[in-house]
This record gives sequence, structure tokens and C-alpha cells, in this order.
Amino acid sequence: DINLAALDHGFYYEDEQLPVVVSAPKAVGREWRFVVADSEVIAGCEYIASREGVGVSVPDAARALAEQVAAAEWQAAPLYVVDVAEVDDEFGVMELNPFSGADLYHCDPESVVDAASQVAERLFAEQAQ
Repeated sequence: DINLAALDHGFYYEDEQLPVVVSAPKAVGREWRFVVADSEVIAGCEYIASREGVGVSVPDAARALAEQVAAAEWQAAPLYVVDVAEVDDEFGVMELNPFSGADLYHCDPESVVDAASQVAERLFAEQAQ
């Protein structure tokens, strides 16, 4: 039963034409969150459903997929997070999330703050022109 209410229309977004990709249900194993700033993966870590970070160890294949997303022509925003999940011994994109509301778990805070500051300074300078 997918409808606007089930997708939290009015809570997370207002645009009724927002593209949404839906997949068949899958059993998800581990998950990793990556911070992307200006098309570059800045930090990443594993997390679990209890919303607790479990560490900074990230498999190369999970990071490679996040880097592929970060390098794509279309970008969700100048600063966002991408979640990668392990499903049936493969890695796939779980979701993209806005940076402003994302838990960062055990992502390196210094790298994240530095990258977010650089993005903010660049955007501010562009608006000032």
C-alpha cells in the first residue's frame, strides 16, 4: 500500500512529484553510512538498526559503491549521506538521506565538520556573487 501518507508526505517533503525508487522486500544484513560532500566520500562507518554505531571498519566493496554514487552525474545535494547495505552477499544502495537530519554514528567528526564547513563556505560565496 504505497501512497503519499505511507511515504511521509508532509513530514519529510512536500513535493508530490518527488521521484521514489521502490524495491521488492529483501533481508538486509549489515549497513554502512557514508557522508558525501561535493561528490566525494568524506567518512563512513557501520551501523545497526538500534541506531547505534558499531565502528569505523568499512568493507572496500561498500566504500566503492558509495564512491560510485558520489561520482554520479546527478547528485542529491552538495552534502548528503548514502546508506549501503549488504543483501545476499552483495552490496546495494539502501537510501540517500539529507545531511541535516542524518545520524552520523561513528563517522569521523573532524572530517565531516571540515567538509560541511567547506561546502557551506562555497555555497555562501556563490550566493554572494
